[in-house]
Amino acid sequence: MADTLEHPEKASADELIEAVDQDTERRMAQATLPDPTVDMPEAEARELLASFRRTRDAYRGRFAAPVSELPADGVRVATAIAILARTASPEERRHQLEDLVDLQAFVPDPPDVLRPTPTPDPLLESIRWRQAALMAYAMNHVSAMGDHNAIRDRWTAIGDARAAIDLVNQYRETQAGGFAALAAWFIAAPIGLGLAVITGLARPSIAAIVGIAIGWFGAPFLGAAVGRFEARMERSALRRSRPMLAGRLEVLIGFGAIALVPVIFGVVVAVLAARLGLP
Repeated sequence: MADTLEHPEKASADELIEAVDQDTERRMAQATLPDPTVDMPEAEARELLASFRRTRDAYRGRFAAPVSELPADGVRVATAIAILARTASPEERRHQLEDLVDLQAFVPDPPDVLRPTPTPDPLLESIRWRQAALMAYAMNHVSAMGDHNAIRDRWTAIGDARAAIDLVNQYRETQAGGFAALAAWFIAAPIGLGLAVITGLARPSIAAIVGIAIGWFGAPFLGAAVGRFEARMERSALRRSRPMLAGRLEVLIGFGAIALVPVIFGVVVAVLAARLGLP
């Protein structure tokens, strides 16, 4: 099948999905990624990174820069950064990821002036896809599509990579939290109903079961709130200074919210149904 559908209105669902996948793969292939088959001395890698950062700083605030200004081929620069990341501290790896995102804005022959406009610019959009593909690659995400969705409402200037990375992290955390809350709801909420019955606060009730089922539709919002909290924790000073403590707080608060809120909801719904005399 062709990369693009000539008559999408006549295509089946599978054909549409396949076309989207092919388009995404094509856009991902344009990203400047490290080459795992290439090795180089650490001293050379450090010099390449330092040279790239000087070049990046010269173009800070712009949305595209000429690839000819790089100190070496883009793939080699990305490879140098990946080599240094093997032994870098977590704080330095954070900056190296920003370097890799900024590297995606170095393209052949960009216009002297390139700014976001109400009509999406094809070059800017291709750079945004490159940035999404790089983050998906570097953070081991299942696809670039989600990362692109996370940054689709903003353009990332050179030097502003941290904001895009934070958006991707928050998007992924809220997505994961939503799925976790959906899965936990129909386990934890019935437990709350059972506790209300066992303790004599309520009796078995169809209305309570229906209430729990309706409440399930709010679970994604609960999970998203947990995800936003965890995303903030990930970029907090506490995460950098006390990573173990921050990790335990994330688990405690995240698990507590996703597990305890539906339990409490189940108890409350059961008690209300009993007090109102509902069947």
